[in-house]
Amino acid sequence: VLASFNVREEKDPTPRVILLDECGMVSSRDMQAFLEKVRPQEPLKTPDVTESEEYPGGPGLRVISLAALVQIKLTAFRDKDRMHLRDLIEVGLINADWPARLAPELGQRLRELLNTPEG
Repeated sequence: VLASFNVREEKDPTPRVILLDECGMVSSRDMQAFLEKVRPQEPLKTPDVTESEEYPGGPGLRVISLAALVQIKLTAFRDKDRMHLRDLIEVGLINADWPARLAPELGQRLRELLNTPEG
């Protein structure tokens, strides 16, 4: 069903709500395609969530890499994402060197957060 999902190009700026039932049954590839279609206002594609690292707490466990997480948060850039990014800045996981590592649009968003730590 999702593979044939098609977002219509509409001139109507009225916000829409799209519900995806049983999203746990959707493959990561199909979910990526879905998200790219329903979030055209974002400056870049949503990063690949398969970019992960081995978690030292147990064999075979993987967690998303910090770089991918930061890119995801900067791409979405919702209030809660900005809050999470500010938390990462506060604990020293992100610093002033990071914007240069990112695409220009995302680097600018991160500079904005670095320059306004209290929001």
